[in-house]
Amino acid sequence: MAIPSAGRPSPDAPVHAIPHSMPWATNSARPEHVEAEFPDGITVEQARCVLETGDIILFQGRYLVSSAYRWARGGDYYSHAAIVAEWDHDWILLQAEAAGVQAVELRNAVAQYNGLSDWYGLTDKCRQEIALDMLLREAKADLGLPFGVLEFLIHLTHWWLGLTSPKRSGHPKAFFCSQYVAHCFKKANIDLTGLLDSDTMPDDIMRSGWLQRMGPIWLD
Repeated sequence: MAIPSAGRPSPDAPVHAIPHSMPWATNSARPEHVEAEFPDGITVEQARCVLETGDIILFQGRYLVSSAYRWARGGDYYSHAAIVAEWDHDWILLQAEAAGVQAVELRNAVAQYNGLSDWYGLTDKCRQEIALDMLLREAKADLGLPFGVLEFLIHLTHWWLGLTSPKRSGHPKAFFCSQYVAHCFKKANIDLTGLLDSDTMPDDIMRSGWLQRMGPIWLD
């Protein structure tokens, strides 16, 4: 994919997920040790020409709460995840954050997030197997649900104890960011990580063999 470099260096080069025998198998390399497709990144305007519905943006926040999350998780790299979609001839991010499950215009999301916005594209195999209509239907149906604070705390408690979160029946009544992404992808026939949705964190999505690391997206 030929895109002129935005000329702005990335502070880190997060990991390129390498498919193994299973699509959710993990890559143990640290993000800064693996080269990206566009290591210098591209601008929002450049991204508008090459993004595809279903791509994922992973964020590395510089907020205090982001640092606290990464510390609690033992040094995770990313702290937020969102789904890319084309909507009314514009690019938006479908995401679950403090305000709840919402759709945010791409430029606004990149501008408002204090940290790195990292683009991950779907592999060719994923593009062949994913049901994008189901992905968007589910992602849009969940808009307006509250942020899953309790769900996240349940995950974190079980993770600290070395356990998986309890499996719940029925549709979730709230989501945290990566849980929402994993949930929508499963509805679209893609199991990103092999984990329960409620046990899926942004770094787990990063390691998915269904994705390929493209590079940072910067403001123009």
